[in-house]
Amino acid sequence: MECLASPSTSGKTRKRTAHPENWKQNIAKRQRYSPKESPNRPRCQHLRKGVYKCESITMRDVMNFHAAFYKYHNKETQDAFLLKYCVPVIPKRKRPKNKKHHPKTIHTNYSIYSVSQKKKITICQKAFLGILNITKHRVQYIAKKFVESGGQAVKEKRGGDHKSHLFTEKKNAVMLFINMFHIDEAHYCRGHSERRYLPAELSINKMWKMYNKQPNLEANLKVKKGLFRKIFNNNYNLGFGSPRTDVCSTCILLLEKIKRESDEAQKQRLMVEHRVHKLKAKAFFNLVREERPNLKTFSFDCEKNLPLPKTPDQITYYSRQLYLYNCTIVEGSSKTPLTTQNVFAYCWTEDQYAKGANAIASIVYHRLMNTNLTDISTIRLIADGCPGQNKNSIMIAMCSKWLSSSAPDHVQRIEIVFPIVGHSFIPPDRVFAHVEKDVRKLECILRPEDYLEIIGTYSTIVRMGSDCEVLNFKSGMSSVIKDVGSWHFQFKHCKRFLIQRSKEIGNVVIQGEVHYTNNLGVLKKITRKNKKASDLNPEVIIQNIVRIKPAKLVDVKKLLTTHFGNEWENEEEFDFYRSVLSQTSSLEEEEDASQEVTCELQVEERCL
Repeated sequence: MECLASPSTSGKTRKRTAHPENWKQNIAKRQRYSPKESPNRPRCQHLRKGVYKCESITMRDVMNFHAAFYKYHNKETQDAFLLKYCVPVIPKRKRPKNKKHHPKTIHTNYSIYSVSQKKKITICQKAFLGILNITKHRVQYIAKKFVESGGQAVKEKRGGDHKSHLFTEKKNAVMLFINMFHIDEAHYCRGHSERRYLPAELSINKMWKMYNKQPNLEANLKVKKGLFRKIFNNNYNLGFGSPRTDVCSTCILLLEKIKRESDEAQKQRLMVEHRVHKLKAKAFFNLVREERPNLKTFSFDCEKNLPLPKTPDQITYYSRQLYLYNCTIVEGSSKTPLTTQNVFAYCWTEDQYAKGANAIASIVYHRLMNTNLTDISTIRLIADGCPGQNKNSIMIAMCSKWLSSSAPDHVQRIEIVFPIVGHSFIPPDRVFAHVEKDVRKLECILRPEDYLEIIGTYSTIVRMGSDCEVLNFKSGMSSVIKDVGSWHFQFKHCKRFLIQRSKEIGNVVIQGEVHYTNNLGVLKKITRKNKKASDLNPEVIIQNIVRIKPAKLVDVKKLLTTHFGNEWENEEEFDFYRSVLSQTSSLEEEEDASQEVTCELQVEERCL
């Protein structure tokens, strides 16, 4: 959403706001105008009993008057308080006692407010100064300046800001200029942020030059770059956006059409279409953040392939490398804090298992089997809509198998949710951001264990093969589950799949929905005739049977030789690469042997 720039009203700006009250000099100033000791009740005995009433003051009056004076630790406020109870007057007759004394120009009458008598009581100077613990010179100076200024309060000239008022017009002109720029919300923000962003091609320096080059700008309103930067940083919470990546294609297409459309009716239709698209994305994120006592949410995704080895050599860009795979499952909604107790990273290398639907389904199956589901009736699985890994019939078959044969009796339903294309930010992406940030700090990574050490700081590591078996759901489901084309709904267009227990023991019914909030479909079985979902018994896939392409192995060996020399094979830290090369060569020998045997048998059969 586009809007104009405006000053920050919440106090959050680009630069941290200064707090002068915490400065050492201001702390000392407050202590200077704070009470040093408790007040004492005056015990004066005046001969002229009709003038001063010091003896009539109670201790309560003394404490209240003392507290009122020191309520504010500010000299100007205290001076105003003193002028309220110290009234300076000019004496009519000036008769010094002797020649050593100058004629008295000002006489001060002192008084105090009595709470018990509800009126001001005149007291002597000694009693007044003793109650407030101040000197007579402070009172005399205030009274003198008050009379000389014609009855105006004394202004404090020490310290303070004496320059800001000189640049008020310039500041207002600069802020008016900044307010004309259009701003956008953050595209990559993971929550609501008060910061807004100007176009990426701008900068503070460019904006300053644009301001001073305005044709109608008066000469006295031009500013230096330092003042412009100070106003921008201290009054606005604005940044400069970077060019966006990984943006929703539908959003870009619709926004560009809206910009170029001249027909108002057509433009309105496009705006409605874009609005509906955004509302669908919002409905998906509402499901991601939903929390209920009987609901358990799992979100899972695969991180981008982590290269082995990771080196700074130039030839790395042109070389094929081995990969470490990481599929992370987060237990809980998007509002749940990410800890190693609810984040599980399933990791394996390229030579162990293929990164396909069987591996992902086995990971989710393992997580469901090893989670405490007490008092849970609904399981919600959230993943992106990648058809090769997540959104496929293999995932549906796995969930059907678990719900029909392994799930606790109180778990009645599984809901699988996929996002709108282009709006698929889910909790595992937050984990990947932390991992990739740490990986970028390392120049060289040689072993899979180095990656696992980084991933382990944010999650619980589960090793594929040893901790989690990979099951062949794809081949096992062919005799139990119907082909997708025979299902009672269109698989491709569905965003939600609801799997529930069937009345038939050991079986389930499934429903596909194209909407996130409305259930319009019908629950039906997808198993073949005389088959149940519990009949699905996938076999365990043997580890380390993946044959890596020879061209990739050549590139890996070349990369290691270029970076570490010809003796790299003798180093202990390269055991992983030696094992991969030896396993691949043994697989090739077995394939060659089987091909030779096959050829000999075929020749013999032809001879017969």
